[in-house]
Amino acid sequence: MTRADFTRRALLLAGLGGAACLAPACRSSPPPSRLPVTLVRRSPGGRGREVVNFGLPLPPGTLEDARRIRVLDADGRELPSATRPIESWAHDASMRAVQLQTEVDFGAATTLSVALAVGEYPSATRALVPIEETLLHADGLQGPRVMALLPASWLCESRVAGPQVPVEHSGNYAAYDRAVERHFPGSLRYVDSRVFSTWLFDRTSTWYKQYVRSGEAKFLDAAYRAAHFVRLQTELQGPDAGIFKLKGRDLKYVYPQAMHLHALLSGDPRVHAAGETMARYCLTRWDPWYRPERYTEPPLGADPEKDRLFWSARHAAYALLGIAHGWEMTADVVYLRAMREHVDALHAHQREPPDGRPPDGSWRQNWALYDPNETRLTGAASPWMTALLLAALVHVWRITDDARIPEMIVRCCDFLDRKGFQDDGDPFYIVDGFGTASVPLPPGNASEPAAIHSMELAHGLAMGIFFTRDPAQRARFRKRFEAQFARALVQDLNEPPRAYNWAFHASSELIVLLQNAQ
Repeated sequence: MTRADFTRRALLLAGLGGAACLAPACRSSPPPSRLPVTLVRRSPGGRGREVVNFGLPLPPGTLEDARRIRVLDADGRELPSATRPIESWAHDASMRAVQLQTEVDFGAATTLSVALAVGEYPSATRALVPIEETLLHADGLQGPRVMALLPASWLCESRVAGPQVPVEHSGNYAAYDRAVERHFPGSLRYVDSRVFSTWLFDRTSTWYKQYVRSGEAKFLDAAYRAAHFVRLQTELQGPDAGIFKLKGRDLKYVYPQAMHLHALLSGDPRVHAAGETMARYCLTRWDPWYRPERYTEPPLGADPEKDRLFWSARHAAYALLGIAHGWEMTADVVYLRAMREHVDALHAHQREPPDGRPPDGSWRQNWALYDPNETRLTGAASPWMTALLLAALVHVWRITDDARIPEMIVRCCDFLDRKGFQDDGDPFYIVDGFGTASVPLPPGNASEPAAIHSMELAHGLAMGIFFTRDPAQRARFRKRFEAQFARALVQDLNEPPRAYNWAFHASSELIVLLQNAQ
């Protein structure tokens, strides 16, 4: 087996639960004899004793019995604890996450340290209390009374948010984390925003992934509060169950991943149930096949997505990602079948475009049938929407090991390298697949810089670097990556507010990909 084959297989196993790892910094190893957890009291009034509740994500194969966790105080004394399985890994019987509760006496302190003996049966147990009792307010919008912080090394090793590298091991890509730090304070303005567009592209999961890579309280606090805001703004009953109520029937605002991450890291059954409802919406409300013969052109000035049939790469991305998390949350084979159908549709669309013209590696479409307010190009593709779709495909590849996906990603990156960028290196907003009439900037918003989408394009190119077996092609992709990464680092990624989400939602995986590319 070549090194390239090994690292590709390792990335797959990072999703499925194998022991191989992606980077030396997070190489799989036996559980530590004592896993440190920092507890931060956040409740008002200085109450001494507090019930602590959190979800403990576990690397695949670590634990098959959720009871085998002991909690020890700073002096090594066992604290009574209670556990409950949250979820198993879909492919075996080992625990993916366990809900854990214990009670500690803070006294006058605000911070305490405990340790978990993973794999050891406790001798002192207690009953689980409803999770609402462990929150500052039962709705969860203010977060937990006690925040439990796990080490970033453990969180990354657990694969709770897919393949990730701790911030301290970013190496040559530490500029990525400096960009996160620079933009995070501004992103907090939208932690409970009732403007629907600020949530587009999944703000909650973005913050959760930043917590996973850093172990820092500021990211966990934001993600925790955002998860409950999204839960409370999700329709949970009726024919539109799963929609984000602030936006209405719009699949690109439906994020099972956000609920899934929160459920794994908190054990809150309300959030897990909301995630399942969202996943069902993704399953039933999107046709993955591009069928231009079924679409009609919307009137100019009208909302092009409201209550009509259409296809777009970003909707395809979030439908596919939602279905993937539906499979992980439920192990219902209907989601596994749906993932395969979505890949079938994307593979056919890319290899045999419905317009009858030769394939070029893109998922092109007649844009007038989607949004004539932007362009009427008949063979159009959006580089940045495509990058979102590539990220969803990689997630599905880790689950299914579908050999078509790496090939699809490489073909798409080759298209992006050839046609996705302007002469000065900035990305096009929409590419003309049949000619030279590509759209450089969002119509009607020429003040938005083209490079505002460079981070997700850098992520997409990193996938191409990782998967290609052609050294010359890899060199071309890397040159493009370096240019897009450099552009991304100097953008204001809180303007518009949703830019923070599209830039950082999935792109932290570029570090893993590049650290393990040939």
